Amino acid sequence: MANDLSLYRKMQVVLEIAKSQKVNSLDELILEIKGLQPDNFLTRSYDEKTDSYLTGISYKSIRKTVYLCQQLSLLNHSGKRTDEGVEASRKTQFDRIVARQVRSFLKTAGISLRDLNKTIMKSLRTDPPILSTSKTLWLGTDGQVSYSTFSKMLTLLTQCGGAESSQKKVFIQFKSDA
Repeated sequence: MANDLSLYRKMQVVLEIAKSQKVNSLDELILEIKGLQPDNFLTRSYDEKTDSYLTGISYKSIRKTVYLCQQLSLLNHSGKRTDEGVEASRKTQFDRIVARQVRSFLKTAGISLRDLNKTIMKSLRTDPPILSTSKTLWLGTDGQVSYSTFSKMLTLLTQCGGAESSQKKVFIQFKSDA
């Protein structure tokens, strides 16, 4: 499992909070989460005036996480959990559902995990072997999605057990939908 400040954990927190909040929009959900001040969204920023670091809740991080949950069809436009979001809220199902939603997102974007695996295998067979990073894999996708979104999706797949990596952002293989 990922650490408490990871996107993986932030998504779990967003879904948990969405379960208990009565909201009518994603913006309302974001404000509710900000008001609850979950530790997962703490950030530190440097203040030049006081020459110190200030700790506070990151509205930007909350917003990005909420919109990612919507992008993965875990939340709907009114800030409520979809059927997939309800299922992902069950700790025992989170990895399976999120991995499935990431695969679906990539497929809809025209990105084939099979093609990514072929690229990885081709790189590993070069002399000397080259380990594929998310950047090198993204460059082969013709930019159907932004690099930051692509990288987040691959990282989520790894954290959910849907990909194998030798180290952060170096990918060995993507597992098929189980």
